[in-house]
Amino acid sequence: MMDTQARMKNSAVSRLGYRDVRTSINSFGNTASNLLIVSMKRGSQLFDAMEARCYDGDLLFLEDEKPVTRSMAALAAVTVVYLALVYVMTTRGIGFHG
Repeated sequence: MMDTQARMKNSAVSRLGYRDVRTSINSFGNTASNLLIVSMKRGSQLFDAMEARCYDGDLLFLEDEKPVTRSMAALAAVTVVYLALVYVMTTRGIGFHG
């Protein structure tokens, strides 16, 4: 949509559509209404494409379930503790001097 709006604004600028307040308001209104129409058409096309692929309102994705193992939880805990220590040492001036 941003690309479409940019092209419409560029077209209006090339036709001197923003030379004064009156033409700016007119150009803005035309661009906004055209953008609404284009987005409604594009939305309709996308919905038709989804219906052609048996869309029933649910988006289904094939994903493998990956359970969290004890080693992953332990690694996450160690990382959090390490980051907390680094934070404490740097904010209180302990340790790293340079």
